[in-house]
Amino acid sequence: MAAVAIVTAIGIGIGLLVLRNGSGGTDEDRIRAVVDSFSDAVYSADTAAMADNLCAEEAETFTDGLAPDAAVEREKGAIPKPSYTLSEVTIHGEYASAKIRFDSAGTQDLYFRMESGRWRVCAPAEAQMPN
Repeated sequence: MAAVAIVTAIGIGIGLLVLRNGSGGTDEDRIRAVVDSFSDAVYSADTAAMADNLCAEEAETFTDGLAPDAAVEREKGAIPKPSYTLSEVTIHGEYASAKIRFDSAGTQDLYFRMESGRWRVCAPAEAQMPN
């Protein structure tokens, strides 16, 4: 019985590791996952997780001079997490775009770049998308 639990735990751990490293699911699934992760990080004011979901170019700019903001820390969870839908995911090699529609704030385009085997939010990737 204990052996089955250990094998199951190992299997789940490997599965999570594969998904975390971008080897599981379709590219669209992985893009949806990075949007969910980024959204969770923004909502919880987790700047390290935000930077982890950004391409290197944006993460560097984002983290330059970033200091903990006491006001942000105090307001975590003070507003409801926005709900959104993701649509029109378009992939062109190592670049992608998608439309994100927030229930309360309209629609905007998001851009992504594949880096180190993972999709990351990356506004500069817009320039690499075909017209």
